[in-house]
Order: sequence, then structure tokens, then C-alpha cells
Amino acid sequence: MVGANGIVKLCDFGDVKELSPGSVGETYTGTANYLAPERLGGKDHSKPADIWSVGISLLEIRLAKHPDIIVMEDLFELIESRVSSAMVDFLKLCLENEAQKRWSADNLLVSQYVLSKTLN
Repeated sequence: MVGANGIVKLCDFGDVKELSPGSVGETYTGTANYLAPERLGGKDHSKPADIWSVGISLLEIRLAKHPDIIVMEDLFELIESRVSSAMVDFLKLCLENEAQKRWSADNLLVSQYVLSKTLN
């Protein structure tokens, strides 16, 4: 989607659900390549699963193809020479295997990577 101001916004309405604070999703739908580990494992999920999808989407945009992720550590070693250290750090925060350790959207918005990209 492109806003009236020309800023591109990513969206995917393949799995839309409004969750009340503290609630979790229990369904297994969505594009498998973008699903967080907890969703692939059939576990309950909430906002951290969306953060995982943001990380995968950003990585795909930067690499110009969908990453075939097998082992996250190998992935980070592979991309370290292709992206900035701030982006690697950002992706590690988004692609943390344990959902409760993934940063929230509010925290990501004040990360070094996002702040360095903020439009003036």
C-alpha cells in the first residue's frame, strides 16, 4: 500500500485478527515462510509472532528474495557482510526464536536501526 504522502506500507491481510490485551491467537493460518516458530509449532501466539514476520519481510526486501531459513545463526553469519551491523542487530531482535524475548514494536521503533532510518 502507498499512503497519500508516498510512503510505502507493507501489509498482508491473510490472517487478520484483533486481539484484546493479554489474549492469544490459537489458529494456524498464514503464509508458512513468514510464520514465527511458535505458530509453526502449533502453540498459542500473540504480537511477538507479528514481529517475527516483520523481520522476515525486512530480510526478504534487503536480500531481494525470500530467505530459506534453516539455522538462524547461519543466516546471520551469511548476511553480516551484506547489511549494516545495526540491521543485523535489528533482525536478531525480530527473529529471536523465543517469543517472550522478541522486542515489542514500541522497543523496535527506538532501536538504532529504525532511528537511523527515520525520515525528517
